[in-house]
Amino acid sequence: MVRPSMIENFSLSFQYPEYTRKKNDKVMNVGDLFIPEGTEIQWELITINSDSVYFYKDETIAMERSERNPDVFHLNKVFFQSGNYSFISSNIENQTKDSLAYHINVIPDQFPGITVEEFRDSIYHSGVFING
Repeated sequence: MVRPSMIENFSLSFQYPEYTRKKNDKVMNVGDLFIPEGTEIQWELITINSDSVYFYKDETIAMERSERNPDVFHLNKVFFQSGNYSFISSNIENQTKDSLAYHINVIPDQFPGITVEEFRDSIYHSGVFING
């Protein structure tokens, strides 16, 4: 009997950059993301009948298999750019692969900006108003 490879579920742990003062957290089975630039994400994928799992974004990365549980795969990655990403699991017995596809939105770190406009009073020419 051919055993299909499947991704059963996954968790994500977020380690946010210190400048955000955001508390690190963990979520389950969430793929489409909004994160601050420089956030490190640790994925833990639980699979069934999988010999390998690959992460695809700008490059292909083989996920690390857990030494304690061969059905668990890990990946840590820091993000600086938005884009689509996916996971593909497979095994040597079956050519059919299981895949998950998502989008990650990276919120860039920017310096605060201030816009100031100066207006002259049309009646009292010495009066100046500032709006910002």
